[in-house]
Amino acid sequence: MQLLSRLMFTLGCFGFFLGLLGCKLPDKGAGKIGPIKKWGVFVGDRVQSTPAVDAKGNVYVGSADHHLYAFTSKGRFLWKYRAKGMVKVWSPAVGSDGSVAFATSDGQLIVLDSDGRLRWAHHPRKKIVGCAPILTQGLLLTTGDLVLLSYNLKTGKGIPLGKKFPPIKGCVSMSPIGNIYFADHNTLYAWKLKDNKLHLQWKRKQSKPWSLPGFDKQGNLYIGTEGGRLFSLDPNGKLRWTYTAPKLQEAKGLYGVKGLFARPTVGPTGMVLSARYGAGLYALSSKGKKLWVFPEGERPYNGYIAVGKDGMIYAGSLDYHLYALTPKGKEHYRFFTNGRIYLGSTLSPDGKTIYFGSEDKHFYALHTKKKAKK
Repeated sequence: MQLLSRLMFTLGCFGFFLGLLGCKLPDKGAGKIGPIKKWGVFVGDRVQSTPAVDAKGNVYVGSADHHLYAFTSKGRFLWKYRAKGMVKVWSPAVGSDGSVAFATSDGQLIVLDSDGRLRWAHHPRKKIVGCAPILTQGLLLTTGDLVLLSYNLKTGKGIPLGKKFPPIKGCVSMSPIGNIYFADHNTLYAWKLKDNKLHLQWKRKQSKPWSLPGFDKQGNLYIGTEGGRLFSLDPNGKLRWTYTAPKLQEAKGLYGVKGLFARPTVGPTGMVLSARYGAGLYALSSKGKKLWVFPEGERPYNGYIAVGKDGMIYAGSLDYHLYALTPKGKEHYRFFTNGRIYLGSTLSPDGKTIYFGSEDKHFYALHTKKKAKK
């Protein structure tokens, strides 16, 4: 069925022979091809997925039209996979073997080979969180209905990683040094994965709701909380520093969490970046000192920040724009779409392209730096 679906699409794309060479999906999205926009494609419905890029530069993104799409770095269609049911496809993850894993809004968990063929699929829960699965040591980890889910990535066999875990609120995270983190309502747990077992390293209680952790190359954690607090922990759970932002005059919030600092992102020089709901994008030094805020005022960033190797910053917003900022917090460009940019953006391996989806039903590729007009 998957092969037939691909063949039918190919025949409809500029004829059979051009189809064999790859084809472009229609692009009726915002903006023209030019100094900012490299290409755009229509993907059937809203995109509420952060794209993933493999080692070859191919890019994968989920859509609310029940499909996962695969494109080349030039925007050529490779394949699409349809999940069962009227579901949204959440953010994918790419394994070292080229496999592509993702979950759906009704609790399906699906792994494909690099050519889009089904490797295995399960329906373990009624709901799985929207974060991309963690793929490590030949395992897939994610959460659903407060339960940790773990499978052999190649075979799909369930792998019990321990006897008892706390009810998990949110996503599983993994640091660059391989530690695994997840939280219940008010406690963050740090684990070490060894021999297909999770071994508890430490846990830390917190009185207010907090964000998912971000990491630097050394495995230090950076976490935001409701009310305007950012703090950093070392890999052993020891507090490194705390930053407290000024109180908001009107504590507006996204998703009902007022003044929250969203999941921090760490740039190549150690700069810590985090969107504070209702207050803009904050940049802190590696020691927790405020460097700048963009802008000075409210802007509804979605909370997912991407940073290039050159320090350029990319932030999607619910005001329909993707913003590109310099490391000093100056706007380099803004790109308007016809819908909210609900989740994150992803950089190409060479750092020259930023990929993201919009609720205007399009998937975009932009130049990371605005090119001069010829």
